[in-house]
Amino acid sequence: MSKDSLLEPPSSKKQQQPAGSNKTNKNGVPEFKQKVTKLDVKIDNQVKDEFGCYSHDARLSMPDVLLLGVCVEFHQGRLIYPSDLSQWKSWVAHEIWDKIKMGAYPSKWATQMYMGYVLFSFVLAYIMPGPVVEELPIPSLNGKKLKYLCNGLSSWYLTLAVSFVCHVTGVFRLSGLIDHFGELMTVAIIWGFVMSTLVYVISVAMNKTQRMAGNLFYDYFMGASLNPRIGKVDLKMWAEIRLPWPVLFYLSLSCLLKQYETYGKITAPAFFMVLAHFLYVNACQKGEE
Repeated sequence: MSKDSLLEPPSSKKQQQPAGSNKTNKNGVPEFKQKVTKLDVKIDNQVKDEFGCYSHDARLSMPDVLLLGVCVEFHQGRLIYPSDLSQWKSWVAHEIWDKIKMGAYPSKWATQMYMGYVLFSFVLAYIMPGPVVEELPIPSLNGKKLKYLCNGLSSWYLTLAVSFVCHVTGVFRLSGLIDHFGELMTVAIIWGFVMSTLVYVISVAMNKTQRMAGNLFYDYFMGASLNPRIGKVDLKMWAEIRLPWPVLFYLSLSCLLKQYETYGKITAPAFFMVLAHFLYVNACQKGEE
C-alpha cells in the first residue's frame, strides 16, 4: 500500500459493494429482486394444521379471558371451578355470569372509550409519517410486492403526547381507566370477534381467501385472507401491534397513577410493570421498521 493511498481521505474512496448484494431504497431497506418460484407456490398452497387438531382452535377462540377476569377480580387470582360437575349450569350462571354482569359488563362508557381509541389508532396508522417497506413477492398474488407504511413509532409517540396533555390538563384522567378494567376487557373481546368475523365474511364474499382448510372453526381462527387491508393500512399489523399493547400499557399506567392518588406513593412492582410494558410497546412499534 502506497503512502498516497494512506493519506487519501476515506470519503474519496469508492464504496465497494460485495458481489450479489442488494440495493437499498431511500430508507436504507434492501430492495429484494427475487421472483416467485414453483417451490414458493407449492409451499404457499400447503394447508397445515398449526395446533394439532381443528377442535383445539375452537377452544382457543373462546373468551377464556372472562373466566380469568372473574378469578382476579373476585377470588384474588385463584382459579375457580365447580365442586360438583352435575351443577355446572348453576355454577356458570351464578359464579361466572353474575360476576361478569357485576364487574365486566360492556358499559356505554367503556364502549365509547375503547372504540374511540380504535378509531384514533386507525387514523394515525393512515396519516402518520414513517418508512415505507416493500415486502417479498407473494405467490398467491402472482408475485406482487405489497408496501407497508411503518409509522408505528410516530403514532406511538403522538399517542403518548396526547394522553399526557389530556391527563395533566384534567380533560381525561388516566387513573380512571383501571376502575373500568372489566368493562374495557369485555369490549375488547367483543371487538376482536366482530373484526375477525367481518374480515372473514368479506374475504369469503369477495373470493379473496388463501389456504382454506375447509373447516369453519380452523379457517375462522387462522383467518381467511392473507393480507386484509383498508387502503394502505394492513389490518393484521394494525390490530396486532397498535391496539392491544398500548391498551395494556395504559391500564398498567392507570393502576400506578391510581395507587399514587390513593396512597401518595407507588410500589416497586407497579413501577416495574409500567416500565416493562412501556419498553415492550416501544420495541413493538420500532420493530415495524
